[in-house]
Amino acid sequence: MRKALFLSFIWLISFCFNYYGQNVIQPDNKKSITIVLIIDGLRPDAITPDVMPNLYQLQKDGVNFTNSHAVIPTVTRVNSASLASGCYPGTHGIMSNSIYIKEFNPSSSVSTSNYKNLISIDSLKNGNLLSVKSIGEILHQNNIKYVAISSGSPGSAFLLNHHVMEGSGYLVSSEIDNGNHPAIPKEIGNEIINQFGKPPTKDKNLTYNTSVDWTENVLLNYVLPTLEPEVIYNWFTEPDHSQHKFGTGSKEYIEALRNNDKYVGLLITRLKELGLYENANIIITSDHGMNTDVSAVNIEETFNSGGINSDDYVIASSGETVLLHVKDHDKSIIKKIVELLQSKDWTGAIFTEASTDMKNKNDLFNPYGFIEDTFSLDLIHAYHPERKPDILFNFRWTSDKNKYGVPGTSYTLTNGKAGELKEKGGHGNISPACINNTLIAWGKSFKSGVAIKNPAGIIDITPTVLSLLGIKSNSGFDGRVLNEAFISGPDHQKIIVDVETISVKSKDNKYNAAIQISSVGKYWYVDKGWRK
Repeated sequence: MRKALFLSFIWLISFCFNYYGQNVIQPDNKKSITIVLIIDGLRPDAITPDVMPNLYQLQKDGVNFTNSHAVIPTVTRVNSASLASGCYPGTHGIMSNSIYIKEFNPSSSVSTSNYKNLISIDSLKNGNLLSVKSIGEILHQNNIKYVAISSGSPGSAFLLNHHVMEGSGYLVSSEIDNGNHPAIPKEIGNEIINQFGKPPTKDKNLTYNTSVDWTENVLLNYVLPTLEPEVIYNWFTEPDHSQHKFGTGSKEYIEALRNNDKYVGLLITRLKELGLYENANIIITSDHGMNTDVSAVNIEETFNSGGINSDDYVIASSGETVLLHVKDHDKSIIKKIVELLQSKDWTGAIFTEASTDMKNKNDLFNPYGFIEDTFSLDLIHAYHPERKPDILFNFRWTSDKNKYGVPGTSYTLTNGKAGELKEKGGHGNISPACINNTLIAWGKSFKSGVAIKNPAGIIDITPTVLSLLGIKSNSGFDGRVLNEAFISGPDHQKIIVDVETISVKSKDNKYNAAIQISSVGKYWYVDKGWRK
């Protein structure tokens, strides 16, 4: 009798535990997860123990790549595509934040922030919005569950998983269809809205912290426990917007940094609760750094006064770097535009198609352009067979500090009135403040407490993630696996790094420019490009 009562008691306890605890996720220590956090516009110097203590601790406990690079132009959608594909724009084809595809619109470039434009281009190009496969497709082929989640623009979010509608994982974006269906597939978006409500509408006069809040809560309380992905690419829209609107160093900027860092801490806590912490790998990066724009240039007015017809070119803007597509690739017009740009003191380095005259037969490519005193597009990985610009140039930049004491200033493009600007953030340039992005690797597979000065970049993240997962892809990445970060990897101090500066100088000595590159084996990274 006592034994029967005891067994009944055990059964009742078990029933109550299972019934009332059915929503409590039991840790499974065998599970592993790889997470990439992309913090839009995060300069490495923003990570301090006072403002971002959680991220600072990960940086201290993990591997900090102090010489990491964004790709050129240093703008969001270009780098989103490079992150997802492991390739440069010259390979994947997203050349700037606005892209010119003649078949899509012969007279104008189109914004890549609108994901519907990207879907249309993908259809036009028979599924080749990107000229290569990206992380979503590769993981899908290997039966690995992938989620891209973003509080950024729908375009940058879509580029993290651009074939999601063909079954390649999931995409959660607070701005898809104005937040009415904030995920693909739509049924996932419906579940998210039922649980978390509709995403908040962004107010450009405020920080975008509420969008970050909504997105990160979806990550912590739906994506992680319900979808149970093995790989997550998680995009924070701040502090990019707060820098553009209020300036790098402003109180709004600091507020955005603190808010982001809060969710880094909550993510670590959640991984522990779900039993994923011990087998987690986390990579933290940013898509670019940030300058302070101090003066604006109206290119159309400049060209008009210089005798260049507006029908002879199309501008594809990336803020502090400009791409020009010349009508019929007319070499005489290209030459005329280049000579005009070289005469302006706000012009930095200029790039054109490579010269056929190789000055050094041992070079992998010709670093010089076919127009005299220009560099080649190949040098900055910007030569795409179909979508390359005829001219690419950056504006002049300095290392001067803004009113908050943050270094890095630049000219930028405007469609309006040229002249001095109120100090607000901008990017796109080939300057250290824009190119030097954040790159941190932390977790079970990475070394601990190491700072690595070897050149690396956003281009290397997807190849490294796939290596962590044991996936050998034949996608032909431009980026490399960051083996020196792995516990089992080589001593980073013994990796050979070459640094080279390539210069051009006009015969009258009025135009001088230089590009500095750093190389690890066959992989080269552009450190900076400037007007002397």
